[in-house]
Amino acid sequence: MRPLKQKLSFPSHPPHNHFTNPTTTTTTKDAPIIDAISLAIKSIPQKPLSSSLKHLLPSITPSTLTSLLTHNPHSLPPLSLLTFFNFFSSHHRLPLSSYSAMAILLIRHRHFHHSLSLLSFLVSRKGRHSAPSLFDALSSASGLPHPTTVDLLASAYLTFGFVHDAVQCVRLARRHGLPPPPVSCSRIPHRLIASDSAWDFYREVLDFGLSPDVFAFNVLMNRFCKEGRMNKAREVFDEIRKRGVRPSVVSFNTLIAGYCRCGNLEAGFEVKSGMSDVVPPDVFTYTSLINGLCKASRLVDANEMFEEMVSKGLVPNGITFTALIDGHCKDGRIERAMEIFQHMLKRGVELDLIAYNAIVNGLCKAGDMKGASAVVEELRARGLRPDKFTYTTLIDGFCKAGDVDSALGVKARMADEGVALDDAAYTAIVTGMSRDGRASDAVALLREMEGLGLVPDEATCAGVIEAMCEAGDTRGGFGVMEGMQRAGWRPGVGTYNRMMNGLCKHGQMRNAEMLLNAMRNVGVEPDEVTYNILLDGHSRRRDGAEREALRAEMGMVSDYNTYASLIRELDGKSRKNR
Repeated sequence: MRPLKQKLSFPSHPPHNHFTNPTTTTTTKDAPIIDAISLAIKSIPQKPLSSSLKHLLPSITPSTLTSLLTHNPHSLPPLSLLTFFNFFSSHHRLPLSSYSAMAILLIRHRHFHHSLSLLSFLVSRKGRHSAPSLFDALSSASGLPHPTTVDLLASAYLTFGFVHDAVQCVRLARRHGLPPPPVSCSRIPHRLIASDSAWDFYREVLDFGLSPDVFAFNVLMNRFCKEGRMNKAREVFDEIRKRGVRPSVVSFNTLIAGYCRCGNLEAGFEVKSGMSDVVPPDVFTYTSLINGLCKASRLVDANEMFEEMVSKGLVPNGITFTALIDGHCKDGRIERAMEIFQHMLKRGVELDLIAYNAIVNGLCKAGDMKGASAVVEELRARGLRPDKFTYTTLIDGFCKAGDVDSALGVKARMADEGVALDDAAYTAIVTGMSRDGRASDAVALLREMEGLGLVPDEATCAGVIEAMCEAGDTRGGFGVMEGMQRAGWRPGVGTYNRMMNGLCKHGQMRNAEMLLNAMRNVGVEPDEVTYNILLDGHSRRRDGAEREALRAEMGMVSDYNTYASLIRELDGKSRKNR
């Protein structure tokens, strides 16, 4: 099922018995005209057809042309006849039989490119669902189409995306007892969008008599694996041997990789064990299994598989090492990941950016920002350029380590190098600034995000609101909430709670009550945390009546903060009575 290349690969000499001439014969009436036409064609290019045939044109009919092409009594070169055909077709509307006769003549003399162009023109005129009529026309012109003719006709349909017609061509050939057209049978499964249809068609042409090809099986298996349909992939794999074909190492590796991607490692190992009597496992086999084990956090097994691979004389590649590094980093085993990383460098293994990004990510998660920065400089020294993932990982790491200024330095470097920040990078910096108490800077960065068409998530906005309230800027906090609403968001109860907490801490209880009513009006129900914030705020201000109203509204709440509020109230009364 290799894609069709520029030059079609057809049999070197199509048997002439497949091109039996139709029963029409040159009539006595046509003979003189055909002789004159032939003489004019022979004079090309010394004398243009337009002048030599000027007096004959009224006498030439499509029937005359078809007779000339079918019998060619003067054995004219087919390309010379094609020149005349194109000239005549520019003056007359020709029937399908004339095009068919010209196409068959070209195919018979192996001018496949010209015949394909002619058939493609017919397909463009006839459109979809025309395969039966064109097949019949070619049959009438040749007696019975050769598989090469069927291949060319099917290829013409595929050129226009008429896959159903191409399939019809193959089935018509089978119905007429012709051998399977090999090029079409190999190309069509690639063009069938549904994997099931491609598999059904391939089995159909195998039953038709097409020689099985392990490459075709592998392509189909890979399609099912990418879709996660491992039962169908296994069905294709099992069919390879049923058809008497020996599976290749690619066959085994495709199935193993599919199982590993789906997390079915046991099935992957079962396939590997079946390789012993067919083909030995290669680097790709082991790498797929190692990658699957790492993703499943089975790092001990992954290391054992790596050792087995090396013991068999196989040389791990960058993908193998990257899988191990990424697995150990994600499992928090950064020291082991660094050992593997250094081992790769010593062995001179060419590391790609994915490997470096994996180690940078692991170091950032471990809080080793100095080490992460050093690895970034190392990859630069080796001629690689950090990408968006590299920089975003660094920004997130610096922000979580409380070093927002270094994160801003990375942001500036990204701008210098033309690497666009995404919402993840902005979110990390905004969150870091909020956590660091730099509320005004966080708001400025939010505006920068909006100017770039990036949308911060609610948690980020809530963090900015909290930071502004902590800084005493409750008005600014309200401004962020209003900005969220203008953007079409409806802040959730968590965002309202942060705003309300800021208001209560600054004694703005009337504003807090107004916010409570506002959230109800937009359909956001207060939760237990909301009431606890309000109770605590009223307790601080000794608003007994408001506290009682809130308790009546919320009922008995089993929450530490509620009890703390009650205790403070009782403690205050006790001191007053002393």
